[in-house]
Amino acid sequence: MISRPEFTAVPVATADDLRERLRRKAHLKGRQPEASALAEVQALIGARPPDGYARDRLIEHLHLINDRHGALYERHLVALARLMNLPMAEVYEVASFYHHFEVLRDADGPPRLVLRVCNGLSCCMAGADALLAELPGRLSAAGHGDVRVQA
Repeated sequence: MISRPEFTAVPVATADDLRERLRRKAHLKGRQPEASALAEVQALIGARPPDGYARDRLIEHLHLINDRHGALYERHLVALARLMNLPMAEVYEVASFYHHFEVLRDADGPPRLVLRVCNGLSCCMAGADALLAELPGRLSAAGHGDVRVQA
């Protein structure tokens, strides 16, 4: 007959240690929304429906924020991500993908005017590249330094 050694359980942590470990892990990570930004975004997109904000309305909500503030500020993107229960990375990816959205840091202000010049094939054949190269110099010479030229 083969004898087997006896094993006894040895606690590696107390219940209080485990609770403390869970408490430390429970803290939210990443940037948290400001109360004022949450209120601004909520006022624009309306009250939360009982089943939550629809994921497919993200672009519409971004348009509302962009139209109201002249740009998409980081604080508003963080607030929108929280309200829609979406990852911040997803909201930022959508906002930065579309050229008509202006994503800015909170400390930056939007330019007074954004002048967009088409740089498609037919526009380039009609002189868009030359216009893009010439416009910034002409605007600053005319005293319009707060106008951004964007292809």
